Amino acid sequence: MGIGEILWEGKGRTQIMIVRNVDAGGVEVEFTWSGDVKGRGKAKGVDGTIVFTGRKLAPLSGLGKGTTTGQGLMFTSKDMVAIKSSGYGNPKWKRTKSVELWSFLTSSRKLKWINEIVAVVTQEGDPAWKEFEIEINEWKQE
Repeated sequence: MGIGEILWEGKGRTQIMIVRNVDAGGVEVEFTWSGDVKGRGKAKGVDGTIVFTGRKLAPLSGLGKGTTTGQGLMFTSKDMVAIKSSGYGNPKWKRTKSVELWSFLTSSRKLKWINEIVAVVTQEGDPAWKEFEIEINEWKQE
């Protein structure tokens, strides 16, 4: 098993971040971001815009490292794809990084192949996640 071919890459920008809870366990935040992605490999020509909302629990003892969950939509010129996500973020003061596993759901005949894959998604950006780069690779399960 390993990371397969790149499917999309692009840039994202956080639209809003809301602090939901602060307690001894850490800080729970909810965030919404959007970004444009360009198709590569088998997704070549499938360019789109992603709108994504997620939650993260950032433990105070781990300097903000923690799990993330989320969901989103990718809009192409003709289709819509739902996204479900689970991952892990590791904030740093210079470059913040995140890795997630995404699954997809669409009724598009053209994109039906996307229902069968899992993607490894990496994001890297500034410490406040104002702007970041995103890369979406197919997870090879063979």
